[in-house]
Amino acid sequence: MIEDRPRGRTRRTRRRALIAATLLLPPLAAVLVVLVVRLRSETVEQPQVEIREEGTFVRYGTVEAAIAAAEARAGLVTDPPTKLPNGDYRLIYVDSAIPIDAAGSGTVVMAYQDRGDRGGSWFWASQGPPLSISVPPGLPEVETGVPGATVWYVGGPAEPVGGNVRHMQFIARTAQYDRFLSFEGPTFPDWNLAREVMVSILEAEQRRTGKAGGG
Repeated sequence: MIEDRPRGRTRRTRRRALIAATLLLPPLAAVLVVLVVRLRSETVEQPQVEIREEGTFVRYGTVEAAIAAAEARAGLVTDPPTKLPNGDYRLIYVDSAIPIDAAGSGTVVMAYQDRGDRGGSWFWASQGPPLSISVPPGLPEVETGVPGATVWYVGGPAEPVGGNVRHMQFIARTAQYDRFLSFEGPTFPDWNLAREVMVSILEAEQRRTGKAGGG
């Protein structure tokens, strides 16, 4: 009798566990299916961007492939922005121009579009050899806190490009590169958010070259 009681409890426990498992199986299975689908979509659906050469579309590729192709063609290492005005901005194309001088570098342009803005607002950022951009006299300088970098404010929302499209632009210069950042569209991010995009680019250059903090 004493030996039968544990066995009976074990049988009842097993039955209850089996029933519980049977009842929980459908929702668990559904969760597993959702997780598998998400993992597959994240793995397969990698973002595709345009790879351009001198403004001409060449092919589509992943972000990594597009940047690598542009760097190889222009002979430089890019510093993409690490801060964007909002989470809706996506890289849409990477363009490159070969070096004019064999001893120098070419130019790379990266363009980002605000997918959440139906008006089609976007920005592009160029990176080229030093002194390659002519800086108009009298432009106000922008404080960035990045040692060795000078940034000028070119234009604001009051300056039309065409139709209802306007621009807000910055020029940056370091010992290594000249950069141009242009926000274009019917709407703009906050000025400070736009400025932070340029700051993040310059900070990325400093981290890459080991000059962060001015050292």
